[in-house]
Amino acid sequence: TEEAPMGTIYSLDSVTVNLAGEGARRYLGVTFFLELDGAEAMKEIEELKPFLLDSLITLLSSKRLEDIDTIEGKNNLRREIVAQFNERLVRGRVINAYFGKFLIQ
Repeated sequence: TEEAPMGTIYSLDSVTVNLAGEGARRYLGVTFFLELDGAEAMKEIEELKPFLLDSLITLLSSKRLEDIDTIEGKNNLRREIVAQFNERLVRGRVINAYFGKFLIQ
């Protein structure tokens, strides 16, 4: 079976947020690579970057440790990010999001 070719890859800025929840403060540091459907999507991501980073920070800081500390939780988060970014994009699409760094402290 042949794999489909990868789309254009865009490296998103590293983000560090406080996780939601009671008790001790936990931090999440992440870096994402976005797989895009082409050059138009790349241009649009650049134009919308401040808004996309803001929505990413809001989404990440709403998560509790137990929401994201499993493989299933990370995969759900990845899908949420793709869906959230695609709601804003008009000319292009995010195909997938990949973790470059995922650090919980």
